[in-house]
Amino acid sequence: MLSAERGSTELALAITDRQRGLTPAKALASPQLSVLNRLAPGDTAEALGNLLIFAAHQFNVPRNITDVQVALLSEDLLERYWHWRFDEFVYLCREAIAGRWGCNYSTIDANTVHTWCRAYAEVRDAVVEQVAAEEHKARRLAEQAQGPARAADEQAYIRHLETLTDAQLQAGIAWYEARPMEPHAALRIELATSVLVNRAKLELLRRVLVVNESGTGAVEASEEEYKRFRAGWVAQRERERAEQEVPYGQPNALGQNEAAADNGFAS
Repeated sequence: MLSAERGSTELALAITDRQRGLTPAKALASPQLSVLNRLAPGDTAEALGNLLIFAAHQFNVPRNITDVQVALLSEDLLERYWHWRFDEFVYLCREAIAGRWGCNYSTIDANTVHTWCRAYAEVRDAVVEQVAAEEHKARRLAEQAQGPARAADEQAYIRHLETLTDAQLQAGIAWYEARPMEPHAALRIELATSVLVNRAKLELLRRVLVVNESGTGAVEASEEEYKRFRAGWVAQRERERAEQEVPYGQPNALGQNEAAADNGFAS
């Protein structure tokens, strides 16, 4: 890092070289301050202090920041912005020297530097959001590149989950939550949860329809909703009856023997 003697030509050239061509996106790819501070706490604080001194000396102000203020400020910045990257401060100082965060300073002190940080934070948030959007787009394109095969696999898995009882689904969710490193654990939990939610909605609709049929309620349901409910409810009951008829010791809906331990949603 920037460890040359303060005020030296060597340090000035090192900082200038590091600033050249630097953008917020490139800066975000540099090491995180918390990592550097854990590996070399003294060197990290010294490098950040050297950078601040270099930036402050680019301003012709009557009262400039002192070495004591720099030492305290460096530690404060390492604590406040531990998740930032070192090169983000290099970029921040370069833009401050160029007047991007303000100009006509009467003094350079801790408050001035914190003002620079708040101004840069707005730029940083926009860049982070853009990077996240691009990563999401790339991930979606990669998923689409896998073609219909993955979608077909998910649909087949959902059909398997629909054959399980609520208790089995809940046990499977708990199993994968306790083992997040299992293959596709998050996706399995998401799909099982969606099956449970859809069942809850179906049950709510069933109660509404029962009330309407008895003539004791004022809640209305369309004829189309009624037909969809009847078809789904009948299929649900048939699946549950089929599960209850599996003899003890035969493979159950989880793909295991009843005597075997629960192992998620084994298909």
